[in-house]
Amino acid sequence: MAINIFTLGCKVNQYESGRLGSALRRRGFSVAYGLIPPAELYVLNTCAVTAEAERKSRQAVARIRRAAPDAKIIVYGCASQNCREAFIGKPGVAGVYGTEDVVIVAEEIAKKLGIRSEALGVKDGEQYLKTVYGEGRARAYIKAQDGCDSFCSYCIVPHLKGRSRSRPISEITAEAERLSGQYKEIVLIGINLSDYGKQMKNDKGQMTNPHSTLHTSQALTDLITALADIPARIRLGSLECQVITRPFLQSLQNLKAFCPHFHLSLQSGSDKILRAMNRHYTAAEYLDKVKLIRFFFPNAGITTDIICGFPGETDEDFEMTCRTAEAAAFSDIHIFPYSEREGTAAAKSSEPCIPKALILERVKILSEIRGRSRSMFLRNLTNGSGNDMIVLLERTAGGISEGYSENYIRCYCKEPLRVGEQYRVRAAGVWKDGLEVVTLKA
Repeated sequence: MAINIFTLGCKVNQYESGRLGSALRRRGFSVAYGLIPPAELYVLNTCAVTAEAERKSRQAVARIRRAAPDAKIIVYGCASQNCREAFIGKPGVAGVYGTEDVVIVAEEIAKKLGIRSEALGVKDGEQYLKTVYGEGRARAYIKAQDGCDSFCSYCIVPHLKGRSRSRPISEITAEAERLSGQYKEIVLIGINLSDYGKQMKNDKGQMTNPHSTLHTSQALTDLITALADIPARIRLGSLECQVITRPFLQSLQNLKAFCPHFHLSLQSGSDKILRAMNRHYTAAEYLDKVKLIRFFFPNAGITTDIICGFPGETDEDFEMTCRTAEAAAFSDIHIFPYSEREGTAAAKSSEPCIPKALILERVKILSEIRGRSRSMFLRNLTNGSGNDMIVLLERTAGGISEGYSENYIRCYCKEPLRVGEQYRVRAAGVWKDGLEVVTLKA
């Protein structure tokens, strides 16, 4: 039986889909990712981080039906956890599960394939499958942490994913060592990676909370230190301000091949809005963290998320966000119109909602800042040999080789290069959404 896994949402969802696909593939089944080629069974991994993401998750069922009218569909993930009723009873849907049902989903698939779940390597209560992730890619993901304790006032994820919990360092390092034999880049991810260290199993299998103090980065620093000798370049998922400390950045410098790309979530440049969002830093503190990163990694790519139109956001608040974004000189900004999520504190706020037209106007203004900031960052990378980069090639098409630099800039090379290999390159100029590069002799 052919199986397709169709994934929406974040890198954690991609990871979860990858581990499920790998388990099935090891048993000899044909597994693809996406809508095509048509399959007999689809697994839809959903997202609910915004109302738009949830809407796309619902629409994905219809998309699958158009691609393969007779296929059975199993739905799981955040959107189906948040609103199962939106999927139950839809044509073709054979099962609906939530975020805590990975084992159940695997067992359901095994049942439909006519095999026992034990053959998949799935044991009751096992949270992390021992599989290979990132098949077909040049990089692999390792989920170090799950859940979130932050409860930002706009975010529904903690209500769906549960409280923060972490994997033991020894388990992560063993997995990284195994994956480094196949992949040239490993990405550490989590629902809130900065929470790493909370609710961790000890050697006796007991749950402990060794790093529960707010704003500590020691646990993540310890994890990075343990990965120092891994023979692959290491990239980090999204981070929060509290983990950006000198010891943490020094531990990153000690990695054999750290990728200096920091996705440091901002959300707003207004201290008033940050407090309303339940974010535990000020705009000035955020900019101090950006300066500290650039002290250790001058060419670091620093990207962020910003929400436009949070309830009560005035013109002055938005202007503060614009000034903060310009001062940070981001290499990229992910801009989100505020999306009300039922059950969150922000949805119950007495602050006035921002008209949709005004939100879209602010998105446009911030997009212009994003474009100027990104163009400046790219131009700065074309200035001299001090900006040479290592690119990991991920695809070739039409005579153009493409991949990402350590600081997460898409690079294009008009040379026939091998996918999965790393090349030292120098920027020849800004091109498309990144840089045109030429390879340098070793």
